Parts: sequence; structure tokens; C-alpha cells
Amino acid sequence: MLAALLAASLELSHGAETRTLIGRPDPDSGPTQVSVDIFFVDINSIDSAQQTFTADIAVVLRWKDTRLAHTGSGVVHYPLDQVWNPRVVIVNETNSVNRRLPESVYVDADGTMLYRQRYVGAFAQPLRLHSFPFDKQTFRVQLVAIRFSPDEVKFVPDQKWIDAGLKQAGGISASITLPDWTVENWNIKERTWALAPGLEDAGYAFEFTASRNVE
Repeated sequence: MLAALLAASLELSHGAETRTLIGRPDPDSGPTQVSVDIFFVDINSIDSAQQTFTADIAVVLRWKDTRLAHTGSGVVHYPLDQVWNPRVVIVNETNSVNRRLPESVYVDADGTMLYRQRYVGAFAQPLRLHSFPFDKQTFRVQLVAIRFSPDEVKFVPDQKWIDAGLKQAGGISASITLPDWTVENWNIKERTWALAPGLEDAGYAFEFTASRNVE
């Protein structure tokens, strides 16, 4: 009985390692291109004391892996940890952030992978308060492909969303509930991230600037 349990444990461990070590699709052709759409469904509050802002953010990632191409006109569903994926995280999310959608991907017949997630909660943001209460602040959501260098993963705005009229494949809802602040502008750009010198990972950032309302 013990031998059987040990064998089962080893098989499960091997399976988990195999999923973890899935290589990038077509690595000899350069970095894997990951198309991104980021949209702020809502910005609820900014807490100057806690150095955080609370938001509801939709993120859509798309990349291609022809190894998972299939016949038929429908899509195939996989748990995220069973296929190669860019391991994207938001590095400045706090413990309060909830993921509202399943951790899964949908694969079209040609191997195009689609991952959708909705992040709701507080995000850390160092603020410069020397001009309080007349301050203007820049807030950022920083996506990072953990342990993938810029030579391995390249983030780009999703052209499908741009063609649909969404500038830079991103945006902020016109009906956000943020009190006491006015959002003035926003921008999206590639922005690498380093945990420590020499450990640079591919990254992508959404930034918005807001000014505090003073009556």
C-alpha cells in the first residue's frame, strides 16, 4: 500500500513538473508575441495614507501556439497550468485583489490562445504628497511575464481591439466612481521589471494621471 502511494506521488510530481517545464512555442523564431488589452472597468478609490488605489481591471491576453491547433470550428478549453503561458502577474497588486474569472485558456483551431481575467481589489502605488492637497499623481498597473526576459516574451497592444476602436487596446470607463479625483490622461507602454539587478523580466504597464479635486 505504501509503495503504491509513493508511486502515485511520484507520478503526480512528474506530471506537475512536466506542466511547469512546457517550453515556449517556436522559440527559435524570436520572442513569443503576447497581445494585450487592458481596460479599467472602474476606479473606486485612492487611499493616500495606505498608498493604494482600488480598481476593477479587465485584462485579455492573446498568443499563438500551433502545437495546440485542432480541427473543427469551435474552441478547446484548457486549464492555464496545463499549457505554455507567459505567467503574467500584476506585481503591484495587494493581497486584497480577487481574480473573478477561471484560470483557463481558450484555443482556436489555428492555435490562437485567449486568456481573460478580471482583477478587483487594491493596488500598491507610492505617492508624492509634498503638494497635498493640490497634488497630481501617476498610477500604474504593472504586468510582468515572470521569469521571461524581453528576448523571450514581447508584449504588444492587441490589434483586434484597436481595429474595434479601442485606442492602444486599452482604456478607462467613462462612468468610473472615483470620488475627489479627476483622471486627466492615460497611456500604455512596454515597461520591463526587475526584481533585482540582472533579473529583468518582460513587462507591460498601464498608467493614468489623476489630480485631486479641491473646492
